[in-house]
Amino acid sequence: MSDAIIVVGWPRSGTTWLDRLIIHYLEGPEVEPWTEAERGLHPRSFRVHNMTNEEVACHIDNGDKIIFTIRDPRDTAVSEYFFLHHKAYSVMDVSLLRFLASSFMVERGGWKAYARRWLDLADTHYDIVSTCHEALWADRRGELERILHRLDIEPDKASLDHAARVSWQFGSKRPRYVKEENWKKAEPSVLAGQPGEWRKHFGLKEKFLMEIYCGGLIRKLGYA
Repeated sequence: MSDAIIVVGWPRSGTTWLDRLIIHYLEGPEVEPWTEAERGLHPRSFRVHNMTNEEVACHIDNGDKIIFTIRDPRDTAVSEYFFLHHKAYSVMDVSLLRFLASSFMVERGGWKAYARRWLDLADTHYDIVSTCHEALWADRRGELERILHRLDIEPDKASLDHAARVSWQFGSKRPRYVKEENWKKAEPSVLAGQPGEWRKHFGLKEKFLMEIYCGGLIRKLGYA
């Protein structure tokens, strides 16, 4: 039997943040607020962006717990776009509108199919817990406590306080990606990560495209 906690979600949905919260809860002050080399390598908690049904079943049979985290797809798309657009090794240089149509709605089967699959898995498997980026943003300590209860882990107050406190420094500890000087954009756009930030970057075309693509699911998830 294993006891790993696996965080899964579409890129830029809060998977790394939640994974680090859990690691800080489990390990306490011994873990640095952000250590790039540790991402995805912790034996008790790690994150992935997808698993096959066979892998899901195998983890559940092994006694592992899976946490699926979701985020407003408009914020997810904007965050992923700027993240990819400004990584030093990325060659992507397209508009946000084109990114939505050619990548966000296509890769991994598209965000909508991806989200529906994992929401269905969370509804039908007790060992799969769902959460959202917005809940962590509003009350990371309270949401972590809820998740731990749901995972049948009795929360420790001191560990919860430590994880919540250290995770507040998360953003300032992350590495920055800057393009080379001969590229079009030398400095990355700064995103605060707060809910609703997509409004600063979506025009009418982007809004219309996302409404056609997943407007019903956006409202069903409460992202009116």
